[in-house]
Amino acid sequence: MCTEFENTVLSAKEIVKSFGGLDVLKHISINIKKGRVLALVGENGAGKSTLINILSGSLQADSGELYYEGKEIAWATPKKALQNGIAVVHQELTLFHNLPVYENVFAGNSATTRGMRLDRATMRAESGRLLEKLGVQLDLNTLVGELTMAQQQIVEIAKAAAWKPKLLILDEATSALDTVQVQKLFAFCRELLAEGTAIIFVSHRMPEIFEIADEVMVIKDGATVGFYDQLEAVTENDLVNCMMGYTVETIYPEKNVNEMRPPILTTRGLSTKKIHDVSIEVRPGEIIGLGGLRGHGQEELLRTLFGLESVTGGEITIDGNAYEAKNVQKAIRSGFAYVPPDRKTEGLVLTLPIEENLTISALRDLSRFMGRINLRREKAMQNEVRDRLRIDQRQYRQLAGRLSGGNQQKIVIGKWLKSGFKVLLMDEPTRGVDVATKHEIYLFLRELVAQGVAVLLVSTEIMELMGISDRIYIFYEGRVHAELKGADINEEKVTYAIMGLKGE
Repeated sequence: MCTEFENTVLSAKEIVKSFGGLDVLKHISINIKKGRVLALVGENGAGKSTLINILSGSLQADSGELYYEGKEIAWATPKKALQNGIAVVHQELTLFHNLPVYENVFAGNSATTRGMRLDRATMRAESGRLLEKLGVQLDLNTLVGELTMAQQQIVEIAKAAAWKPKLLILDEATSALDTVQVQKLFAFCRELLAEGTAIIFVSHRMPEIFEIADEVMVIKDGATVGFYDQLEAVTENDLVNCMMGYTVETIYPEKNVNEMRPPILTTRGLSTKKIHDVSIEVRPGEIIGLGGLRGHGQEELLRTLFGLESVTGGEITIDGNAYEAKNVQKAIRSGFAYVPPDRKTEGLVLTLPIEENLTISALRDLSRFMGRINLRREKAMQNEVRDRLRIDQRQYRQLAGRLSGGNQQKIVIGKWLKSGFKVLLMDEPTRGVDVATKHEIYLFLRELVAQGVAVLLVSTEIMELMGISDRIYIFYEGRVHAELKGADINEEKVTYAIMGLKGE
């Protein structure tokens, strides 16, 4: 092997890719070394996913060269790249919901066959081993569709690892994971690195990048605008400024000065199968953060308020009136709106264009005689929401499924704007979106609360929780473990509370 490719798994030189006359990648070069982590950062739409798809055989470059272990290659298919040692954990999961965990882990993996029969014993044993290394214990016979999003994401990672790749590409693989789950994933990654595996890590979570990466490449508008291989001399502000042109400190808008208004929402001793004796107060014009490790009850609270889970005890009031969360329709009529954690399966109709998704929650108000839609009112409503969310007119008829994650999330939020909601329930509203879109979402939330809306927001990102919340309730083992406000909203106290500790 020539010295140019020594210790190198995959190299790309002068990669160019265009779609419909738009230059998506502009002479990108990248060098991925054994036992090292290269982080790719950039806005949604910067070209990261396109580059990953070329490296892994899902797309062909218009020009440029690829070298794998020193030999020039051109992957004919993703399966060919996978068989040669390049495994990808895509941002959008590729699991089979009607198959059990162990079959998903080894889906398409011919190494598990004996003749024409699946070696199910080996599949179960190896699946269990991989999942244990990733820090989860699952019934291997459970259908994947019955798992939480975080559990599904871990199964997807195990599926990639089962190929024993020489290059593992993690595209927003931590977006649904909490702090503890991320640490277990990183421990697993370090084992792979010690064995010589190379990793490409794509994330919008800056602390994770600095923890796991050896090198960082910044992509903007399809071109490399920054490369850092001495991260001890680099700050989060340096990376954000390179990507966006502003600093971390400016991402979170100034918090509102809240008047002590009567609560718009209260729960007293609220209990379900997963939460116990939860009592909270939410005032108009406040953003209330709900923190904790995934599965400790904060997401359950949102689902219960929105009529998706059954109440077993306690009471709820909205605007001082008793509220019984019987179903989603009653929740909407009572003034709730809900942004779910999985925008693709719960938040959007991917086969409908943007404009139709924007008014889908207001169809009752838009209906006229015999259920026919008032098309003039619908168009006026769509245009108003579009302008408020700053959606590009050129994309307006585009199918929702073809949008970037950030633009999809705007639509999920925007579809509620004309429903007359009083309380906005949001579960991981910035999952998998870039820094610029996060900033837009935060500004929009501040606009809403300035108008008297109350927001309940679940986030596993500690910095987000602190940056956007006026008060924070931390959940632990299904109960409210701590309420933090004012000077108590700091990283130490939030972290202590999330781990079930009191701190000082």
